[in-house]
Amino acid sequence: MNDEASYSSDECNQINEVFHSIPVTAIDFSATTNRTNLRMLGEIVLYIADKLNGIIDFRGALLPEKAYKENDFWWIIEKANWEEVEHYYTDMIRDIPGTITCIHYQTENNRHLVYNICDVLFMKNWVNHPEFQLIK
Repeated sequence: MNDEASYSSDECNQINEVFHSIPVTAIDFSATTNRTNLRMLGEIVLYIADKLNGIIDFRGALLPEKAYKENDFWWIIEKANWEEVEHYYTDMIRDIPGTITCIHYQTENNRHLVYNICDVLFMKNWVNHPEFQLIK
């Protein structure tokens, strides 16, 4: 558990706009990479966030498998800007109840990227979604 969440003032403003609060404490979770462990981790994160009235920071952008099948994996990881892959994300999350947002940032090499943060309701629906994933 971290005594404070490490967000820039710009990130805090983006988070506050959507969730009407700013995280002050963070609890980090990790697991090995097989799908079963990720689902269990998702359920644990959901349980804790629900009990603490928290939000979930995915520490990256959620993209469906289709994005990686239709594009070179390394292009997405190393070169793509968010605008070039955002439509995959939008199509994937369109009908999932709850709130999820994109926190925008610039990388050192001027790429425009995002990471996703969601509420408990979105996470409840996300863990049962066919595209469920957590960022590794």
